[in-house]
This record gives sequence, C-alpha cells and structure tokens, in this order.
Amino acid sequence: MSPLLYTLPEAAAKLQLNERYLQRRCAKGELPHIWVARQYRFTDEHLAEIIRRLEAETPRKSVPRPVLGGVAHLVPRKPRGPNRRRKTA
Repeated sequence: MSPLLYTLPEAAAKLQLNERYLQRRCAKGELPHIWVARQYRFTDEHLAEIIRRLEAETPRKSVPRPVLGGVAHLVPRKPRGPNRRRKTA
C-alpha cells in the first residue's frame, strides 16, 4: 500500500529525480505539490502530473546538421582573451 502523501525525498526517489531539482521546480510553482508543515508533500496524482509535464518538456532528438565535404561544418569561435591569473605577492 502506498502512502497518502510522499515527502520530497520519497517523491524524488520514486521519480528518479534529484531532490534539489524537484525542490527548486516546486518553489518556482512549476510542479504540483502541497505544502504541509513547511514541507513539500506529493500525492500519487501529483507524481503522475509531474511525469506528464516532464515528458512534454523533454526535447526530441534534433535533425543532424548537414555534412559539408565530409567534415561537419563548424561555427567559428571568438578568440579567447589572455589568461588572467591572480598575482601572488
């Protein structure tokens, strides 16, 4: 029998997510949760909705870039400035 409410660590383990990631997203109001005794709690319905939202956010594989002359086209990079190291006394 599953608990009525999951704690943050239990929900993160069940969803296989990092606890801090889940906490930050809840703090921003991006994921469903309830606030009980100053702690995040989750129901089974919340977990199902979180899975649906994360699936919708997951980017699909992009189409590979065209290959020019057998070598992938590279975007020129800006030159880097000189290394700035701390001066020691």
